[in-house]
Amino acid sequence: MAQWQTPHSPGEQPPAPAEADLDKVEAAFIDGFIDAPDPVSFLRLGHVPFEMIAADGAKLNLRRVEIDALAESAA
Repeated sequence: MAQWQTPHSPGEQPPAPAEADLDKVEAAFIDGFIDAPDPVSFLRLGHVPFEMIAADGAKLNLRRVEIDALAESAA
């Protein structure tokens, strides 16, 4: 096995890794949530927090999840 690396100067930053295609990840998550027999467990598996503390110290609780399908019409 060989691994090749392009040498760079000490002050040069390596190129940033390519961003993941978040649109596909979002679509897969939404499809999975819609089809999940147990939506609460699905959200837990996705590490969606049910409780958190806001920047001002207020305690926030997840109460419901809504998914709206919107389409823009061409004018």
